[in-house]
Amino acid sequence: MYSKLRKTVFILFIITTLPILSQSKDHCVSGDCQNGKGVLVDADGNKLIGSFLNGKLEGFAEVEFKDGAKFSGIYKNGERNGKGKLVDSDGKVEFEGEWIASGVCITGDCRSGNGTLKRFIPNSDVTCEFSGPFLSGKINGKGKFICSNQETYEGNLKESKPHGFGIQSFPNGTKYEGEFKEFEFDGKGKLTWNTGANESYTECTFQGMFKQSQKSGKGSYSCNNGEKFEGLYAKDEPNGKGKLIYSDGSKYEGEFKDGLPHGNGTMYDSEGVISKTGIFKNGYKYFNIPTFDFINKTWAKPEKWLGGSLEKSQVFFIQYLSEPDFSGIEVTDGSPDFFDPHLEKTYVEAKVNGFLGTIILCIDKKQESEMDKFLTKPMVLIEFDGRIVGYNKVESGIKREFIVNVETIRRMGHAVLSSKAN
Repeated sequence: MYSKLRKTVFILFIITTLPILSQSKDHCVSGDCQNGKGVLVDADGNKLIGSFLNGKLEGFAEVEFKDGAKFSGIYKNGERNGKGKLVDSDGKVEFEGEWIASGVCITGDCRSGNGTLKRFIPNSDVTCEFSGPFLSGKINGKGKFICSNQETYEGNLKESKPHGFGIQSFPNGTKYEGEFKEFEFDGKGKLTWNTGANESYTECTFQGMFKQSQKSGKGSYSCNNGEKFEGLYAKDEPNGKGKLIYSDGSKYEGEFKDGLPHGNGTMYDSEGVISKTGIFKNGYKYFNIPTFDFINKTWAKPEKWLGGSLEKSQVFFIQYLSEPDFSGIEVTDGSPDFFDPHLEKTYVEAKVNGFLGTIILCIDKKQESEMDKFLTKPMVLIEFDGRIVGYNKVESGIKREFIVNVETIRRMGHAVLSSKAN
């Protein structure tokens, strides 16, 4: 189901590990870390010792990386530019010599020509090689990078960052092909990812719009297990109207919120027959108890609401008078323990839309006196939001029961019936 696949797992490794300071989380330990000499611990836990200009290292500096590696040398505009030495956490010299834009030129001209620049990613064993037309140590135009962890990119770059059309592949098998904006997925694109292994292996492809590396606007995805979605996205999740086809052929059409059915919608089974319709919340079909006249045993609409309110968590038991139809019911794991409530509870019956049978409202004995004043009125109205969380099957002849977790009881009170009520 979509709830298991809606999170696309991929790591923008380069964008999160290039030595670019996160000014909002950096901490100046001593001195002047804006325009002067100081000691700064950046957001990644690296310790920077040296001179700063506009919050970036400038001139000679020493950096102690979080993983124990160390660099000493010349910086310009926050990047290693000039002579310097990088020593790994074991004391081995990774490179000593001339640095360009925090990298080492291994072939060609990496200042103002075609070449290949090798970068050492801080706090990791990963290195990346950037190839293309350089200007002042940065690629502007068509180029590519290949990293030792199998991450790759080929396409347009601006200041050595993906910008424009390109194709990026990640170590976990995720692949993005489309438009970039300063290293972010931004614009039209196609994202392919996979989950599981062997028999449970599933591959999915999303096509649509992206904004800051998140799915946004119109989009659709399909998986090789038959699951499909088409609709609106926001914050990387289906939000708004959409249509979801599950791998078993069942279907949901309606409103979504944060990747789950939420709002008005309809669920169809694999044969196209409606199994649930109405209000969904967080992926589950919710339902209301309609008004019920306990004296005349009829359903009616209240003319005037006179009751109070009750806001607390309760547990309801839907008791079926006949064999329930399981095809339209979702029962989650981890249902609460069930015990016979008959000695401790009193019951109020009301019909539940969409279910065959009755619902039993279990009232604690200590609350029974409070309930009496409602039961003496012409109408008792109870509205609640809930979902099925368990199923209790008693072999001794007691009626089967579904356990419903009610998150909010919205109203409880009495109403005056109009003469035309039916």
